[in-house]
Amino acid sequence: MPTKDLLSTGRAQHGIATVAGGSAAEAVTIAGLAVGDTLLLTNAATTNACYLLSVVITANTATVTWNTDPGASTLNYLVVHKDA
Repeated sequence: MPTKDLLSTGRAQHGIATVAGGSAAEAVTIAGLAVGDTLLLTNAATTNACYLLSVVITANTATVTWNTDPGASTLNYLVVHKDA
């Protein structure tokens, strides 16, 4: 079975996002994100101990909810775009 390099074909993207904190739910802007895409999101660094509860994807935005306010935080993400 042939393999496909998703990043070089534009079917996937990765990056780092930051949030300011102050709430257990934060909107994270990810350009090109669309409903139906698959998003892998991890805490890279948080000010307060916390864990991710849910992520809701809308156009160019992932609304992330933690169990508590994460404070100023950094997230790593990988998006695999749905087939057009």
